[in-house]
Amino acid sequence: MMPTIQDRQSTSTSTSTSTSTISDVTKSQPGTSSIAVPLIDIGTTTDEKNDGNSALSRKTSRSLVSALRDSGFALVRSPLLTPQLQSKALEATSRFLAISSSSSAITGGPKSNDKTPVIDVISHPTDPKVYAMLDSEDQYDMVAPDNIIREYVAALQLIKMDVLRHISVGLFEDEDIDNNNDVDDDDDDKKKNDVDFFAKLHDENNDTLRLITYFPTHSETTANRCKEHSDYGTITLLSTDGVSGLELFHKGQWLPVPYVEGALVVNVGSLLAGWTHGALRATLHRVAGPALLNSGSNRQGLLDAVNHARTSMAFFADPNHDVSESLAATATATEKDDLAVALGGLSVAEYIRFRSGGDDNQRSGVSFTAKESEIITKVDDASEIL
Repeated sequence: MMPTIQDRQSTSTSTSTSTSTISDVTKSQPGTSSIAVPLIDIGTTTDEKNDGNSALSRKTSRSLVSALRDSGFALVRSPLLTPQLQSKALEATSRFLAISSSSSAITGGPKSNDKTPVIDVISHPTDPKVYAMLDSEDQYDMVAPDNIIREYVAALQLIKMDVLRHISVGLFEDEDIDNNNDVDDDDDDKKKNDVDFFAKLHDENNDTLRLITYFPTHSETTANRCKEHSDYGTITLLSTDGVSGLELFHKGQWLPVPYVEGALVVNVGSLLAGWTHGALRATLHRVAGPALLNSGSNRQGLLDAVNHARTSMAFFADPNHDVSESLAATATATEKDDLAVALGGLSVAEYIRFRSGGDDNQRSGVSFTAKESEIITKVDDASEIL
């Protein structure tokens, strides 16, 4: 049986952080390149006492958008997700995949409508990992009958809306700055028109949770544990157990993404990148192994990591199914055209099917646009393996 998180806690390297709103949480180590990935405490815009707009810190919004413009990545910490809930969800995921990885599907008990919930546990065709795609409460209960996954998903659905509101405000204020307009933090009326632009188009929770465990390979010849790719939707909210390896491709280098207990890794999907005309970056990322000479991670850390299983939970946030129709009723012609260009003439469902390599649990993330394929080919050509 595969070891679970509790068997490998010693391999997690948590970086201590200050309590300030934004912190540089990357530690420079010998043999390690680093990038400033900001840790941003976003608070919450979902308090019933707030109207959403007044709860936003515009400094936080600008900082988040700045990070997503630069590298496409940020670390976000919210009071809605406690370190304890995150840890319990990861442990439940680790246990579930450790038990079920030898089976092709896990079946729950019969339901009153005669539809039996099923979780397909998929072995990736090229990477040493298994994963399962979840999109229903019945499936959440099969992973953890104590409601942990339900509670985790409910928290991330709220955090998703907070992040989208910050993105809306941050992009709007960046546009003001680019146009040399004064930005007044008290100018609430102006911002109220834009704070929910993205949030209202993602309020049907058209989201999917991917549970992932990377097998230990016990080999210094391990290259990628997860091949380079960009995500396909609007945003991804990622929890990891801290085992080393997550890297992003930035300015021609593969650089480590730091780990902070209780924080979520936020990265931009290709749909949002296209929607914003590339203002926000859908960045290539991977889980590296020790055989890659072009890795910016500490090699000893990668050598240690491949001796342990690695668990993560990727929450993919996608727009409402009828987002194009919703925009037709409320958006400007330019805003409607922006989304149409990003979708390439496809519906949201068709776009996700194309970009993610399949439907529902068959999503493997193996389909790329021609431009993405060209970039990946160049990255592969530049990669060296021991």
